[in-house]
Amino acid sequence: MNFRKHMMMENFQRGARVSKIVILIELLLLAAATVIYFLRIDSRFLFGEYISMYLLMLFFNLIFLLAAGKWKDLTELSSSQLNRLETGLTVYIALVMTWGSVLTLLDQKLYGQPVAFMLNMITMSVIFLLDDRRIKVPYACSVLVLAVGLPFFQASTDIVIGHYVNLSIFVFISWLGSRMLYKNYYSNFMTRTLLEQSKILVEKEAEEIKDMNAKLDLANRQLMELALVDDLTGIPNRRSFRNFIDSMFTFDLKPETVLTFLMIDIDFFKQFNDLHGHQEADKVLIAVADQIHSMIRNPKEFVVRWGGEEFVYCAFSENTTEKEIAELTEALRAKILSLQIPHRVMSSSDFLSVSIGASTIRAVGTIPVSKGIELADQALYAAKEDGRNCVKYLRDGWAEPIHIG
Repeated sequence: MNFRKHMMMENFQRGARVSKIVILIELLLLAAATVIYFLRIDSRFLFGEYISMYLLMLFFNLIFLLAAGKWKDLTELSSSQLNRLETGLTVYIALVMTWGSVLTLLDQKLYGQPVAFMLNMITMSVIFLLDDRRIKVPYACSVLVLAVGLPFFQASTDIVIGHYVNLSIFVFISWLGSRMLYKNYYSNFMTRTLLEQSKILVEKEAEEIKDMNAKLDLANRQLMELALVDDLTGIPNRRSFRNFIDSMFTFDLKPETVLTFLMIDIDFFKQFNDLHGHQEADKVLIAVADQIHSMIRNPKEFVVRWGGEEFVYCAFSENTTEKEIAELTEALRAKILSLQIPHRVMSSSDFLSVSIGASTIRAVGTIPVSKGIELADQALYAAKEDGRNCVKYLRDGWAEPIHIG
């Protein structure tokens, strides 16, 4: 909401409270005037004029209360409507202040004091907020009426001069006070507006930062995942394998826990690549990786692309037997062969196959991991020497490969 609308609402709220008090006072004055008239307390009391003035003030304030009740919310008000309301308020203040001037002129025949003028002027100056251009209208009207009328209603020249001097000072102070209140209100409004805007900006920036951090977190997670995943096959890479091993050894492993490694190599892959090209060779790597990765049954198993056409399967288990390893490796070899990928350079089969080297070690620390991989690699070498498309097994402490496939 802009300043003018906010100020107009403030004027209506303040004025409504004052108008209720003024209406009550005017009713009391009407009652007092009636008593004075019927009891003939003071023959100088102009009953008709005073009654008319009190009724007029009642009328002004009742109209104002109706307007204030109608225009409680000005947020949707157009500029032209706002201008009309501001003009109406200016007219109301001018009428009330001029009313005080006229009543002061009537009071000159009774006790000669400008109380009504002063009271109305200071009340209107303190209660209502008008800009410099509009506030001149009620001040000019009320001062002009009093200045012109005083000599006609006050017989004493000395009193008239005294009124002119004193009221000039009073009008100046009232004007100065009204301008100070207006500027202070404007300054407070602008400060609140700037604070609200700053708060909105801060909240917006905080939301943007929060959203940016969320996006950065997501990007970091995605980058981390990408850093731990082989680009071609989509299965974990060697960095991810190290993380898996480290995380597994953080658990309290049982003494009987063993580590099983399978080193898997695609037979005659270089020849396949030379014959069919990189694109077909990449398809083979992806298909083989999918078959190996499908072996995983629980979180203690892991498959990684070791490099080139080599893959490693690793599993933490308790008391794994040679029979179980034989069944596992033979099932894997058969799965790869079942892909029935033609490979004409193969001697033992018409389709692409793999050689597998297997090993087991006790899971007593991270150092034996490299030994287990070394044993699996040695077993793989033995499988290749034995004609490929087969499985060899080495266990910690055995010097010779044991054929289980």
